[in-house]
Amino acid sequence: MYNIIFSDVDGTLLNSSHVITPKTREAIQNLNIPFVIVSARSPSGIYSILKDNNLHCAIIAYSGGLIMDKNRNILFHQGISKKEANEIIKFIEPFDLSWCAYSIDEWMVKDKNDPRIINEENIVKALAKQGCIDDFKDDQVNKILCICNKTQTNAIEKKSKRKISSIFDCSII
Repeated sequence: MYNIIFSDVDGTLLNSSHVITPKTREAIQNLNIPFVIVSARSPSGIYSILKDNNLHCAIIAYSGGLIMDKNRNILFHQGISKKEANEIIKFIEPFDLSWCAYSIDEWMVKDKNDPRIINEENIVKALAKQGCIDDFKDDQVNKILCICNKTQTNAIEKKSKRKISSIFDCSII
């Protein structure tokens, strides 16, 4: 039998101020079993947490779409094609939102000066690159995140789920 601890990031490992408390950090550092961070975040959105807290562990990013060992070697990587990602972006662009696309450890946005992107950069302590899906080095896209106006989130989510689910065999969370 193996013992291991898996921990989500936001609201679990990090408190509402987006930090690990000193007691939690100490408990993790004193573990005698493996500790793994599991998150919908990208690796770069996790690296600052590791660095700030002197942690060295495996990462499961994009809710399982990318798995890296503690030395940041890729063990598993699965996403959608750039073609499929471009179709999704084309569909969502007319909405009042700012999109973020991720591939392995690249973060691409349409407008780096959008206040929603700047806010996201401050939360995850990582920097986005302005560009498009075709600018990614890898052929797969792990995640597309939409940051919407709060008053329109539910309507955008409903329309997107219906449209995207009818085109692609994918889960939309």
